[in-house]
Amino acid sequence: MQIFQRILVFLLLLLASCKGKNVPATLDQAFLRSFQQGEFAILEKYLPTNEFYRSLGKDVPDRTDTEIDSFRTINRRKLVDNWNKISEGIKKNVIDPDKIFIKEAVVYNPYSQSIMQAMVIIYEYNGKLYDDLILIVKKQNDREYLLEIPNPLSAFEMRDTSLANSSQAKVALDLEKPAFATALRNQVKEMVAMAKSDNLSAFSTYIVYRGDDQVRNWKSPVNMNDAAENKMTADLIQKVKLVMNDCEDYSFDKISAEKESEGYWIVQPLNCGRRIVRFAFLKVKDRLLLGDIDVENPD
Repeated sequence: MQIFQRILVFLLLLLASCKGKNVPATLDQAFLRSFQQGEFAILEKYLPTNEFYRSLGKDVPDRTDTEIDSFRTINRRKLVDNWNKISEGIKKNVIDPDKIFIKEAVVYNPYSQSIMQAMVIIYEYNGKLYDDLILIVKKQNDREYLLEIPNPLSAFEMRDTSLANSSQAKVALDLEKPAFATALRNQVKEMVAMAKSDNLSAFSTYIVYRGDDQVRNWKSPVNMNDAAENKMTADLIQKVKLVMNDCEDYSFDKISAEKESEGYWIVQPLNCGRRIVRFAFLKVKDRLLLGDIDVENPD
């Protein structure tokens, strides 16, 4: 009986050990698992192969197998170096990787005319959400490849809960959807009507904070109970009212997007006669908040 029990315990321990070393089916989960187990090797499955680089065809310069091997060796060394920097940061900041839970991974293309994509990973730690973990990846034929680990010193920094990185990623994806443009134009129409009727209370719900508080700057709505923020919003509604007061039959032009230090700006131009009025928004979590308007008058 004791022998049977020992064998059973051994098999259970062996099964648990094998289960712990299974490579997750997605890159984001595998990336987290690599730190939980302290093994970069877990990511080997997601590293580019020679066949991967050859499959890119005209998108990359022609290379021989020897050149590809050399490139892969150098690239792997960089990945390991940056992985080690993240691992050291986790230990230095006394972070328990087993308490990190991935909630979502957003993949988008922030690079013009590039085969590479950015993966923004949203994770939870001690009840708070963060998105300071970004990977450079390539999705191809239902597979995910890890190309770079940029900004390793920012990974798992856990200082910013605004989710600005993932908001930017989602906006980039939203811009490809016709429904997004319709919703934004409806919002602008509402804001113009609010400005013309001096409805400051309703107008303020669409305004982003700009000020000295760097935690909130460009990352949260205004607080109308604060005198300075109230005045800032009142000034902005008057600016919109002045610009749009004599513009009844305006039309919308194509939406554009620009990445700046404040975040990912979404710009909706309005044609008012020969004048162009540009409403510039930032996405804060699930809302588009107005940061400023710009007016281009005819010469």
